[in-house]
Amino acid sequence: MPDAAKRGGTVSVIFFLASAGVAGFSRAEPVRFAGLPARATFAKTGTCKNESNTAIFAGMPLKKILGWFNGSAGSGKTTEPFSVVFSTGGDFADEQKIVKKMLDAGLTRFHLRKPDWSKRDLAEWLEPFTAAQRARIVVHAFPELVKEMKLAGFHMRNGRQRPRGMSRDIETSCSCDSFQEMMNEARTSKYVILGPVFPTYSKKDYEPHRTPEEFAEINAAWRAEDGCPVLALGGVSAKNMAEAKALGFSGFAVISAVWESSDPVKGFKALLKAWK
Repeated sequence: MPDAAKRGGTVSVIFFLASAGVAGFSRAEPVRFAGLPARATFAKTGTCKNESNTAIFAGMPLKKILGWFNGSAGSGKTTEPFSVVFSTGGDFADEQKIVKKMLDAGLTRFHLRKPDWSKRDLAEWLEPFTAAQRARIVVHAFPELVKEMKLAGFHMRNGRQRPRGMSRDIETSCSCDSFQEMMNEARTSKYVILGPVFPTYSKKDYEPHRTPEEFAEINAAWRAEDGCPVLALGGVSAKNMAEAKALGFSGFAVISAVWESSDPVKGFKALLKAWK
């Protein structure tokens, strides 16, 4: 059961994920989360603090606390994850057919990211897709394609400003690696991609620089600010999906977990299944 106690000006809520029956947590080691008020802020020290030191988790049943972090507090239901799959950087055999199957299987957004491709290359790649399918595809370059091809939106990388002249009614998403970046750049985004959360083998220099506790604090503080969904990026797989969910992420964004699978579509479906 949770045990709330004041520690250094903050209120920490300590609970055992293993005792809650959360998959992926089998050892009886406490995981600490800073107690968060309705309007929490994330301090430079990496700790969520508030003026009154009031913990919203005090006296709350453990199941409901987990629901808060899972984004389903009070509903009693498991929500579907907001899922994003990034394209490979270059050519991939049957990529369009695979993407269509993933969209049919429930993929929320497909990110078409081809750094070396021209606008014409991207437009030609998008041609075989139906209007309904294009409405779930996001581009990382040539924002004018969103209107021309009736796409879902435009993605902005860390620190990237909204392209000059881009229509304000175009849906945007962004990548961030800190709460401050989220506050500065993601306030008007449809969703934000945060990471790296777990170690990844595809990029040796792309390692987590925050603890699981810090990611949980960021997610809870962002939710307290009525922020958009936050998706876990970096090393996400079916094996650690339960942990990502327990840390408060609303979904996931992946590359290698799908494209390095012997069957990309089955690899994606396995991620959805692991979330549930």
